[in-house]
Amino acid sequence: MKFTVTPLGGGRADTARVVDSIVRYLNPPAAKTPGPGNPTPSGPAGAEQYYADKGEEPGRWLGRYAAATGLAGAVQRDDFASVLAGRDPHTGERLITAKGSAGRRPTLGAGAHSRTGTHGERLYDVADAAAVLGVTHREVERMLDAGTRLALETLSPTAGHGSTGYPADYPVGANGAEPGAAYLVPVVEETGARWVTEEELARCQQARDEGVTPEQVRALGGPEDQLSIGDAARLAGVTNRYLRGVARYHEDHQVEIAQSVAAGRQPRRAYLEAHRGTKGRWLVTREHLAEFLERR
Repeated sequence: MKFTVTPLGGGRADTARVVDSIVRYLNPPAAKTPGPGNPTPSGPAGAEQYYADKGEEPGRWLGRYAAATGLAGAVQRDDFASVLAGRDPHTGERLITAKGSAGRRPTLGAGAHSRTGTHGERLYDVADAAAVLGVTHREVERMLDAGTRLALETLSPTAGHGSTGYPADYPVGANGAEPGAAYLVPVVEETGARWVTEEELARCQQARDEGVTPEQVRALGGPEDQLSIGDAARLAGVTNRYLRGVARYHEDHQVEIAQSVAAGRQPRRAYLEAHRGTKGRWLVTREHLAEFLERR
């Protein structure tokens, strides 16, 4: 009997449970003799039933793609679970691109490195970097744009860059540049594809964990500079969704907040003073963003 495996994902919160259920169903432990204390187990249901069918013998890996990833012989439980999750069982690299139906599954197999570079370095694409940082693809793109600008600004007139991208030791973020949580310096290929090294991703994550100071934001420009909510969130090292939420909270409760502040009390929730620009888009001044960080 042959099985056709469809990679799982799609943003399901229970993907890991479903994968484990399928693996256990196709490769079950030794059956126990039914008795008073061991009733006959019921069959699988839901997604497990859809993706699986009974087999009498252990499966075997077949095909050139299985051979290319070093999969041969009897199917082992851990290897099968990795493939179901869309990952190479040996390297952890993503087996599926974001094309076709997979493009409608932004979290499919995401969160680990996407591929390995020519020198063995682990590289993350936009989807995987977004999964690690807990932000959207668009937010990662903004961070990559900022990292590209910063890298170019640090180049001397005689310096150049190769087709593999920018050196990892560029002094990006020094001399009052943007906070380390606000950018990702990419590795750029000849095709224009941008990747993030594991070291760069870890640096950014640590900077976001440590937080951005009000002084770092104030040092970047004038207090009345108008920032979009996306730029403000990037500079503050938080998500767009979170910053929109605290801006909306101030909009809905500004009288109550003003009364609390006038009475010397701390408002119950975080808030950001912002205003609606054209088409209802949020705008925030640099000083109000700095004040928000001070309250945090």
